Amino acid sequence: PIEDITPLYALGALTNVELGGTLLSSEEIEQFLEALPGVVIESAPYVEYLEFEDPGLGEYLAGELGETHILEVTSLEITGEGITSLGGLESFTSLTTLRLVNNNITDLSPLINLINLTELNLNNNIIESLYGIEPLKSLEILNLKDNNTISSFAALKHLTNLTSLNLSMTGFNNPADFRFLAPLTTLQSLELDSNTITDLSGISNCPGLT
Repeated sequence: PIEDITPLYALGALTNVELGGTLLSSEEIEQFLEALPGVVIESAPYVEYLEFEDPGLGEYLAGELGETHILEVTSLEITGEGITSLGGLESFTSLTTLRLVNNNITDLSPLINLINLTELNLNNNIIESLYGIEPLKSLEILNLKDNNTISSFAALKHLTNLTSLNLSMTGFNNPADFRFLAPLTTLQSLELDSNTITDLSGISNCPGLT
């Protein structure tokens, strides 16, 4: 990782720079911005310099984490903050636990790089698509409760290390959707409360539950 960016000071025409993979201190970044005040930092190692699609998410994280290096952040819990977009969380690749309960999240694609996640709680959002969670193969606990806007459950078949899955109040009503759970051989807990599914015969395809 880069530890010294002083040679960039001479690049007066520089407009954009990515610093996310560096080991720079917050003070060094401040000095860099003073030397090149017109430069836009697209990726930074500290929360306070990151940009988020949802300003509310940025303000919350800046207040909670301040000058914390993003690679030191292994757990985040953001409850009831009205978050609508996760854009900006892509850089938090050290996260193992992410709880985003009671928000207004619709899109999970910004999570696609968070391959170290073992727990993801998205209870009570308005998720439309599960696209973005397919690469999260380290996930052991996934809570999708109270997201009755999910259009397809096909992405679940890729999460082969899941031990606990909550699909209560998600509109998991089609018996055929059990086929997406068949590859989840380590699944030990499955919650389906408050759905209208009447045929549970497909659960026989879930060896960890039978």
